[in-house]
Parts: sequence; C-alpha cells; structure tokens
Amino acid sequence: MSYWPLLVIVAVFCVLVAGQHVLANRFLFRWAQGQGLRITSYEKRYTRAGPFVGHHWQGQFVYKICAVNTLGETRNGWVRVGHWLAGVLSSDIQVIWDTPQSPQSVA
Repeated sequence: MSYWPLLVIVAVFCVLVAGQHVLANRFLFRWAQGQGLRITSYEKRYTRAGPFVGHHWQGQFVYKICAVNTLGETRNGWVRVGHWLAGVLSSDIQVIWDTPQSPQSVA
C-alpha cells in the first residue's frame, strides 16, 4: 500500500494553513501602515480573543496589538482579520481599541 497520496494531502493542508497565517499577518501590517501606525508588538489570540470572543469564525484571526501613531502615542487594541465567510481571502479588518483616542490626537 502506497502512502504517497496521504502524504501529498497532508503537505497541501499544511501549506494552506501556513498561507492563511502569512496572509493574516500581511493584512494586519498593511492596515497599520495605511492608518499611520507602527505595530510594536502583536500576539495572535486563538482562545482569549478579547471583545471578539465568540464573534470570530474559522479562517478569521484575532490579534492583541500595541501600536504607535505618528504623534508617538501608544495605543493597545484588538484586531480581527478576515471575513466571517471568506476568512483571510478577504482583507476585512475590525478594530476595537482598549481606550478611546484622546481629543488632542484627532485632527
């Protein structure tokens, strides 16, 4: 009995899963750059998903981030990457900040 077909299926599965993680990270950093933010730390959350607990689906990724804006202010928040149906085939981003932005920062 040949195990090659099984090995090929497992290899393809691993490549697809790794590709999802790469895409999610890429979307996260592109979003931050577009918002004028520099991400100083991030952590992918699988179980403790903060405000997105129970509101993220397979194929979506939740991150806890710390970012610095162009004024040098640090903000912490939660970012959900991907669409509920299409996963990371869609670059949908939802953000919930831990604290609201100060009025002086909004210009």
